[in-house]
Amino acid sequence: MAPPCIGIDLGAAKTMVVGESGEIVRNELGGHSSASLVGFSGDERYVGEGAVAQLATNAKNTARIGERLHGRCAEGGFTAFYAGAETAMEDDALAASLLRNVGALAHKTFGGVQATALVVPNAWEESQIATLARAAA
Repeated sequence: MAPPCIGIDLGAAKTMVVGESGEIVRNELGGHSSASLVGFSGDERYVGEGAVAQLATNAKNTARIGERLHGRCAEGGFTAFYAGAETAMEDDALAASLLRNVGALAHKTFGGVQATALVVPNAWEESQIATLARAAA
C-alpha cells in the first residue's frame, strides 16, 4: 500500500497534520496539534512542543511562526541568540523548521508520505503564500 497524502494546517498558534483517512498525526507529547513555535537556546533549536517548554523563560529567542506568517508581527526577520551569536533568520527558514518537524511526525505515523497539501487562510496575500512555498521547498 502506498503511503498516504497528508494535509498540514498552519495556524497562528497551532499546526495540525491529518492523513487522507482522517487520522490526526500526534505530536511528540501525544497531542492533536503542535505549537507553531521555533525556539533557540545555546546551540539547540526547539520546534513545536519543545519550544513551548522554553517559551516562558526564553521568549526573546522564540519565534511564533504562525503569527509571523499571518502578519501579526512586525515586518522584518527574526533575530535570536543562537550558537553563541545574534543570528538573523527569515520567516521561510523558521517555517521550514516547523514543516520539517511535523513532516517527520507524519512519516513516523504513516511510515512515509506520498504528497503534502498545505492549508492557508483565504485572506493570505501572495507574499505570505510565497514565504510558505519557499519553506516547503
